Amino acid sequence: MNSPLEQPALEPGDIPPSRRGFVLIITQIAVISIGVFLGLAGNQWREKADHRDKAREILARFRAELIQNKNAIGAVREYHSVALRDIRAYLSADTRSRNSTAMQLKGLQPVAFAHTALDLALATQSLAYIKPDLAASLSAIYSEQQNYTELTRGITQAL
Repeated sequence: MNSPLEQPALEPGDIPPSRRGFVLIITQIAVISIGVFLGLAGNQWREKADHRDKAREILARFRAELIQNKNAIGAVREYHSVALRDIRAYLSADTRSRNSTAMQLKGLQPVAFAHTALDLALATQSLAYIKPDLAASLSAIYSEQQNYTELTRGITQAL
């Protein structure tokens, strides 16, 4: 007759009952750890994909705006070239012939550069999603455009 206090004989490879709880806890910890790791890895992958999408979006906006600014320069370039040639001819002529020099200026016709893509990128901190060298180049372009705008403003005020 087997009493309830007697334990059955263990076969080779069986886990003693005192260790079964320990093995179960370790197994649960391992499964939970793997789940947490996979969740974090999935979240990191999703964030990287989101950053790539935001980088593509802001770069598309920069491209469109830089093309717009280039076209704005092209629209007044011919006028500025002709005006510069006429001004140089006027200034190089002697004082008597200056009155007969034909020079017609139609204002300064400054370029109005768009900068909304840069403003948006700064406000949303989207520059962090693109390569630092590219961000520096874009910043340099916008700085030059700002310098041109300031010089134009200075000339206008001087006139």
